Parts: sequence; C-alpha cells; structure tokens
Amino acid sequence: MPVIKAAALSAYARFGEPVFLVQAAELLVKLGLDGEAQQATSEAIGQSGLDAVSQQAAHWVLAETAIAAAEAAGSTVTAVQSWRRAEHHLAECVGAADGLPARPRDVWNLIHVQMKLGEPGRAHATLLAHDPEIRSKQAAFLYAAVVETQPRPRCWRPPRGRPTRPRTTWPKRALNSPPQAS
Repeated sequence: MPVIKAAALSAYARFGEPVFLVQAAELLVKLGLDGEAQQATSEAIGQSGLDAVSQQAAHWVLAETAIAAAEAAGSTVTAVQSWRRAEHHLAECVGAADGLPARPRDVWNLIHVQMKLGEPGRAHATLLAHDPEIRSKQAAFLYAAVVETQPRPRCWRPPRGRPTRPRTTWPKRALNSPPQAS
C-alpha cells in the first residue's frame, strides 16, 4: 500500500490532477493515517478541476475521518464537533450535486450520525427523502431506531379486522369439532 500511496502522490505532483490526491487520501484512510488523508482531501476539494465523483469520494474520506475522530474523542465537545463535521461531509455525499445518485451507504451513515447527534427528526427526514434500501442487519436496526423515535399520528387506530389483544379463550365448537379432510 505505501507504494501505491507514493505513486498516487507522484502522479498528482506530475500531472496536477486532484483526482490523484483523492485516491491517495482513500489509501491513507485504509492505512489508518487519517491526518494525512484529511490534508490531501482538503487540498483536492479546494481545487476547481475535481469532478463530481471525486468530490463525492473526497467528502466520504473527510466524513470517515471525522467519524473516527468522534468515536475516539475524550470530551463531549470534541465528539460533537467531529459528528457535526461528519454530518456536513455526508450531506455533501448524499446531496444531488451534478446529478449523482445518493449511495445507500452514505445515506445510512448520515442517518447514523444524525442519531448520534440526538436529532431523530432530521434522521427521519433523511430516511424519508432518500428511502435507502435495507441490505444489512445494521441498517434494519437503524431503521427501527429512527422509526421508533417518531410519534404516532393523532388519528392512528389499529387496523380493522384484527384483534387488538390476544384471544384468551377459544370457541368450544372449534376445539371439539372433528378435523376436516384436506
């Protein structure tokens, strides 16, 4: 991996294309070098020649490093600042800039961050706006957590035709009747 990182940085130095900085940043995150990844990504985002796909990838790298910083933060203030940074970058990933569709991974991560920030209403709005597919157990748990936080409408009533409580007695006819042939 260090050879690939060096090659990406060398390609950026030679050709001046910020895409190579984003690729280097993605590799730096995989290597656990979040500080260097943030620096490379911030430099790439600051340049005008970055295409939409690379911008989305750059914001993903910055969000990923912010989430790692939030989870490792010792103080609540630092954690909240990191969660806010992650939310900002994930919102950039999910935003429909240049017609790119929102990736379900980004939407679920944005919802997760919003729940961590104690904002279930915003998480629910994100869920409704993007309607990401539930592909994992974690996504199902997150979906349930978000929906559970929302109040039921005032006019909510249980569906008709279904008992609202379990039946405690059964009719005698059903218990004593002979089995029916299939």
